[in-house]
Amino acid sequence: PYRPGIVAVFTDLQREKVLVCKRKRSSKEEWQFPQGGIKPNEFPEEALFREVSEELGNHQFRILERAKTLVRYDFAPWVNLARDYRGQEHQWFLCEYETGMGPELDKAIDDDFTKCDWVFPKQSLELVIPWKREAYVSGLQELGML
Repeated sequence: PYRPGIVAVFTDLQREKVLVCKRKRSSKEEWQFPQGGIKPNEFPEEALFREVSEELGNHQFRILERAKTLVRYDFAPWVNLARDYRGQEHQWFLCEYETGMGPELDKAIDDDFTKCDWVFPKQSLELVIPWKREAYVSGLQELGML
């Protein structure tokens, strides 16, 4: 089975750049969009606000768009979750922080990320974990960012 989850793509006011975050538990320069699992009986939007709050320390944002289709990828064989799931199937959301707001990693409950940066969408594809790249292309296309 595929693990259900969400992906949050934050964009700037001009919709030119997206927010990527550097993974803490990686020896390489691996970046990703905030993401997480959907708990049983939780709506995707609820999971989105919970995960963003846990990972980025700030939930003062709004949803601009919700992708019409789910984006799926298979885990690399060495990923711990690969024992229980074949991969993940995500609902992608395009989001925007409220004016003057942004990630506050020092307030995050999870310590998944060491830093965040705003990059052009095509740049995010170069930074993402290689085995997730195809899913990122699909997700960004779904949201009209590529």
